[in-house]
Amino acid sequence: MEMIHVILWLIYPYTIMVIVVMGLVWQYDIAKVLEDSDVNLKTSLFLRKTITSVMSLSFITGLAVIFSSNIPNDPEHLFIWFMSLLQFNPDMNVIMNISILSQVHLFLVLTLVLLLSFTKYISFLFNPHRYIKFQLVKKINKL
Repeated sequence: MEMIHVILWLIYPYTIMVIVVMGLVWQYDIAKVLEDSDVNLKTSLFLRKTITSVMSLSFITGLAVIFSSNIPNDPEHLFIWFMSLLQFNPDMNVIMNISILSQVHLFLVLTLVLLLSFTKYISFLFNPHRYIKFQLVKKINKL
């Protein structure tokens, strides 16, 4: 097993998990601090463009994985790898046996989650109904 595989499929996912948890903690902590303040935290233009680009690439590779007929077991292998990751016993053989396209897609999804943790939208990842409500309120306020 090469060092790049250890970094990509062991260290990187656990690092992202920690950063996402800290992003959630920071978001709720900063909300309490800014409750009385008129300060508005905005995501930088560069971060928004980067998130949009990574999301688009992730969507394209996801469609490619779905419509590629020669890799039917990759979603099952990804699920097994993810569950082994959550159990703190990652199975590197599973992730190494999936296609390169699926590996690229997984890397892009992990990177997207990492980038989202630096924005105020990280909570929408865990509560998607709040995002829909947020968008509706935003449209109503524009009227």
